[in-house]
Amino acid sequence: METKRSTLEVGPGRPFANIPAAFDSLNGKRLKADVLIKVADGVHETTGITLVNQPEANRIRIEGNRADPEACTLKFVPDGGKNSHGMIVRGLQGLHLAGFRFLGETSDANWTHRGLRLDQGAWVRCDADTIRIVGGCGGVEIVEGSHLVADGMRYEDVQEWNVLVSSGSQAWIRRSHIIGPGKDVRTRGRAPYGVLASDGSQVWLSESTLSGVWHGVQAARTSYAHCDVSTVKDAHTGFLAEWGGIVWAHNRGDQRAKASNCTHGYLGSHMSLVVALGAMAEKCGTGFIADGSSKVCANGGMAIDCDTGFKSWAVSEVQAHGTKAHSTGNKTLYSPPGNVVPGNENAIIRYS
Repeated sequence: METKRSTLEVGPGRPFANIPAAFDSLNGKRLKADVLIKVADGVHETTGITLVNQPEANRIRIEGNRADPEACTLKFVPDGGKNSHGMIVRGLQGLHLAGFRFLGETSDANWTHRGLRLDQGAWVRCDADTIRIVGGCGGVEIVEGSHLVADGMRYEDVQEWNVLVSSGSQAWIRRSHIIGPGKDVRTRGRAPYGVLASDGSQVWLSESTLSGVWHGVQAARTSYAHCDVSTVKDAHTGFLAEWGGIVWAHNRGDQRAKASNCTHGYLGSHMSLVVALGAMAEKCGTGFIADGSSKVCANGGMAIDCDTGFKSWAVSEVQAHGTKAHSTGNKTLYSPPGNVVPGNENAIIRYS
């Protein structure tokens, strides 16, 4: 039996001029059928969109052009204070989004704070491969116990955090594709970053690619990032766990997680854990490093053409069994050099 659905059309010559007008028209109504808010192709300018106060958001779908998201652009233009605010989804449960390019700026005339924000326990699902974030200070913020499911999202030229998952939130963003402006670029003194999970949050981003950022994947303050067979290149740090965070960046059969052309490939710092079983570091300053009472598990991994392949420092441990035969071209393979011989301030490496 086909599910009934009503359609609200948005755009020039349509019944609703913009998304908020269509969405707010549902306020106070009992939704007896699913609702599609269908946005016409074109460039839709707005200082920001806030979606809130809809207890039946799970019946609402906001859709642009699923086949070609570039054809339906939400362009964030400045308000009187020279700021724009992106789309904010506040406390809504089960809203669906698909088929949009979010376009922002970071200029003195228009500072776009983010493309998309979920807060106050919001739940949002995006159709796979149908959302683009271009420009702006931040890409996607998932905070205050919110949840996002959005595989295959693409981010380009975001100047700070491409994805921020914080304060007990969760994000399932597999196959993300992030192209930053360059790891050494600074916008108002701030560096570009890839994906951060912090403050008791979790993010799953398997099979993702990240480049041109300061840190690629980062888990901090008792958070978790699962990024098996993901790749980070041209970054300061590829995969980073710090302050009690856990990063899980392992292989899957012959497919490997990979850090390439990074200052540090895989770094565990300040009482953290990096699981990089079967992972690869290529052309990095240090391929795998544990520091500050941390642990890096790199058994079966390989370091290729790095200054130092595997390094442990300051009461830390690197497990590197099965790495010696496959690691080539490194100036120094293990530091400290002895197998289970303390050095570098009482740190050890276990290798074979």
